[in-house]
Amino acid sequence: MLTPNRTHERLVALFLLGALLFTPPLIALFNNATSILGLPMLYLYLFGAWAAVIALAGLAMERTPPDVDPANAGQTTPPVTEIKKAEG
Repeated sequence: MLTPNRTHERLVALFLLGALLFTPPLIALFNNATSILGLPMLYLYLFGAWAAVIALAGLAMERTPPDVDPANAGQTTPPVTEIKKAEG
């Protein structure tokens, strides 16, 4: 599981990326008369960048289930009750 500091760092970096993607100078690069499949480049850029920021936020907030030990590369650890039954 990611530590809270690691998640916080990723979210701060994502905020900075989002702020960069939506600055007027970068948006002005796509504000032209060119269109793809009948859609203006500006609209494609805005919705594409928006979707990318949302997808990256989902990845940044993703957590592992509590019963998964990250050190064992995805191998699940048995609950404590099963360990006690096996020992006793």
